[in-house]
Formats: sequence, structure tokens, C-alpha cells
Amino acid sequence: MIPFRYEELQTLASACSKINHRDSMAIAGGTTMIDLMKLNVLMPESVVHVRNVLSSDVEIREDKLIIGAGCTMARLADHAFVKGKLPAVHQSLILAASPQISNMATLGGNLLQRTRSTYFRHTDMPVQHDSKQESERASSDTGSSERGSSERGDFGDGVETSLLAVLGNNGKLVGMYPSDFGVTFVAFGGEVVLSRPDGERVVAARDFYRVPRDSFQYTTILEPNEVIKELRLPLSGTLTNNLYLKIRERSSYAFALTSCSVGLQLSGDRISAAAVALAWRVTVVGHRAELTQPKRFPGAEVHCGVMHDVANELLAHGTHLSDGTDVVIMTHDFDRDVELMEVLLDSSVRSIGLLGPKRRLAQLVTRLYQRGRRLSDRDLDRIRSPLGLDIGAISPAEIATSIVAELIAITRQRDDGLLHARRQPIHPPSMHEQLDTLFAGIIEPEAVSS
Repeated sequence: MIPFRYEELQTLASACSKINHRDSMAIAGGTTMIDLMKLNVLMPESVVHVRNVLSSDVEIREDKLIIGAGCTMARLADHAFVKGKLPAVHQSLILAASPQISNMATLGGNLLQRTRSTYFRHTDMPVQHDSKQESERASSDTGSSERGSSERGDFGDGVETSLLAVLGNNGKLVGMYPSDFGVTFVAFGGEVVLSRPDGERVVAARDFYRVPRDSFQYTTILEPNEVIKELRLPLSGTLTNNLYLKIRERSSYAFALTSCSVGLQLSGDRISAAAVALAWRVTVVGHRAELTQPKRFPGAEVHCGVMHDVANELLAHGTHLSDGTDVVIMTHDFDRDVELMEVLLDSSVRSIGLLGPKRRLAQLVTRLYQRGRRLSDRDLDRIRSPLGLDIGAISPAEIATSIVAELIAITRQRDDGLLHARRQPIHPPSMHEQLDTLFAGIIEPEAVSS
């Protein structure tokens, strides 16, 4: 660790005027920042303590949960409303860290965590140098110098990939974002309030993060002289029927190898709204204008119109139905399914997932043959029906989690435990009628691609 100057100011505005996130950095709990300073990954000339000028209050105001950026993870996790009414938020907090860290780490700092990848945290990690493919070091907009997005293979066959990003990596070796709470905060439409000397601005959590491109690792849009002041979480219907799923190497104090936060709002036995957070670009297509509205799918690109016409337009666009795209179909209309399948089979999409029993797929294939469409081996390999991982899912939330799990498996080229590979019935015969009714409400509107 290099020498630095420590400052403690009396107002948030004066602290903001001192902090540029390069030479001068903010510190609150310090549970991550001090480690990175010890490793000489961060080398600020001055450190400004902001814990004393940030609120730690948690309150409900105008149908939103308002969280002061100085609130600790432990304080929020122990809040009665969070424990009783917001299961995914509570789970993402209690699964995140040891009690010691949870009692020190603030929520504002939690959102700004840096990757735990060894290649970022240990600057002396050996890198295979190649005159044509030398790993670059890039400075993010917040001033943190880090290893750039390297082509797969730059580090040699022994590269440690467990904490590298699988999704949203633009085909590069990119450090994985480590915050559990951050995933849930994005999934449920959180907002970040940023304070600066001349006022403040509010940014959607989904827009707060920049996914990796060619010249930098993931970072945020936090500008010089800005500090996170508070977090706002809309109290939507999806926040009460939800799940945070974390997969890690051990059961305590371990960062996620992959994680997902999923929420559903139910109207009877139908899903009226859904929230999912993964590093995917999501496109929603439907033909019912009252349901296909951007406000129902925050962060997604939404299209409404005649289904196969919209699909053809997306195909012409090029990037929407590419070889990195996975499509999920549920239209409640067999003829519309057939028309969509013809468009999708002519595209280069990686997979086409169908909900419902296997007999529906058999009927679709038969109709396609009757229309003169001969399916190749590649076509059949791309079709996955029923879509989902075999986890015994029954409820809508479990089925949604199962579907997301298979999409992750496709990305990671894993083929274990998939429902479409199962030969026995998925559910006992007595449940088929009940589940057929349930499937009718799984996805509204009809087609989602990621």
C-alpha cells in the first residue's frame, strides 16, 4: 500500500467536491477498497471518509423502499419489512458475506464492488505475453486501472475462469461482477440517487452499469464529484413472490459463480409481471398492445405487432436473431407458433425453446412437414421442448427459474439434467391437466429472446 492522505468532511456536498474517483476516492465501510489498496490495485493520493455524511435510514416513501447509501448490509437484512415482505432482497443480503463484513459494508459501496477475479486483484499474476495479442491495461471512467478485455487464450490453457464473466462478456475474458444485492437491485427496477456539488441525479440501476466492450471491463457511469446518496426500490408486485438463486463453491462466505434474481406478479394463476436479472439483452415480442408495454418490462426492448412480421424485422436487423440469441416461445396459438418457427428456423439463433408438453412439439413438427418444411439435424438440435432444467419445478417462480437455468446451461455448453432430454413424463399424470392450465399463463406476451 502506498501512502495516502485521509480526509473527513462535514457535508456531503463538500465531500463530493473533493472526490474524483482517481486521485481522490470515497470510503465508507472500506471492506473492499482497503483490500484493493493493499494490493496496489487502487492507489489514491487521498481518501475521503463519507460514512458520516450519508444516511443509514431505511424507510418506505411513495411506494418505494428508500435506503440511505450509508446503511449497512446487516441493517437492511435485519429490517422487519425486508425480512417479512421482500424475500429476494433478504436472501441476496444474508447469502453475501460474513457477519463481520455485513456489519461494516454499506449498500452504496456494495453496488460499486470490483471483480474478485485473480487477474484483476493481483497485478503480478503471470500473463502469457504475445506480440500480437498482448493483454492491455485500460482505465475505466472511474479511474481504476485494470486488465482489459483479453481474447480467450491470452492467458494460456491454465487460465483461472471461475470468477470470469460468462454472460455479457463480448467474447472476452472479463472479470465477473460480484455483488449479490446488486443483481437483485437491478432485477426489480432499483434507482440510484447520485449526489454532486450542484444537486443530484437519479439513474436506473440497470443503466448505472456499463457492460464490457472492447476497451474496458465493466464499470459504472459514476462521474467525478458524484457520490451515491441513496437507493430506491419500487415496491412492485414482483417483489413479494420471488427468489434469489446463488451457486457457489461452498455454503458460506463465497462469491457467486453464477446467480439470478427472479420475481413474478400473479393474477390468479397467470403471471401479470416478471422481473429477472442476468447480464442479457432481452427483447420481448407480443401482439396484444395492452400487455406489450415497455413499462411492464423495464430494461427490455419491447416490440408489438403481428408476430411473424416483427420476427422478420428483427431477423433483417441482424443482431436480434443472431447465433448468440436464445428464443423462448409461448403464444397460446398453435398456428402462430408454426409461423414463428418457420422464421426462426431460417435464422441463425442458437436455440428455440418451447413451453408445454412434448406432444405440442410433435404436433408442430408434423405441421411444418405438411407445409413443406424439412427439418435438418441442426434444426432439431436447436429446438428445446419442453424448455427448462429438470429441477422438479411446479410453481410459476420455479418454472421461470428452470427456464433461466437452461439458458445459462446453453451458454456454458452444459447438457446435464435438461427436461427435453428426459424420457419419462415430467410430472405424474394427475398433474398434467393442472400444469397445462398453468403453462397457459407462464409468458405474456408471447416471445422473449435474450
